[in-house]
Amino acid sequence: MKLRTPEELSDRLDKCISWRKKELIDYKFLSNTYKNSLYLKPITRGGIALAYAHWEGFIKEAAEAYLDYVLIKKVMYKNINLNFVAMAFHDKFKNAKTFEDAYDVVQEVLTKADDTCRINHKKFH
Repeated sequence: MKLRTPEELSDRLDKCISWRKKELIDYKFLSNTYKNSLYLKPITRGGIALAYAHWEGFIKEAAEAYLDYVLIKKVMYKNINLNFVAMAFHDKFKNAKTFEDAYDVVQEVLTKADDTCRINHKKFH
């Protein structure tokens, strides 16, 4: 689904986090069930791992959704934060073996200021 409006982005983020919250609430209920049991310690440790996994997963999904939203807006390079420009030119910088190669990439970045930003963020997984 293309995210064309801030509301669509917000809806995507709400959907992304709502099932995670529900699962963590269910897990909390499970741990309360075993409150006075020997199982409480391992259940608690498992809950910490689950909470971290949900946090990491949400951050990843939210970042991808935001990038999708920014890219659909066809923002020009000169109007976006440098981290997006760095993502767009990451491979070219990575493949620059000499000073001249790096110089050419910087020159390309500067000349594309009025071009629409293009980022293939799926490759960063």
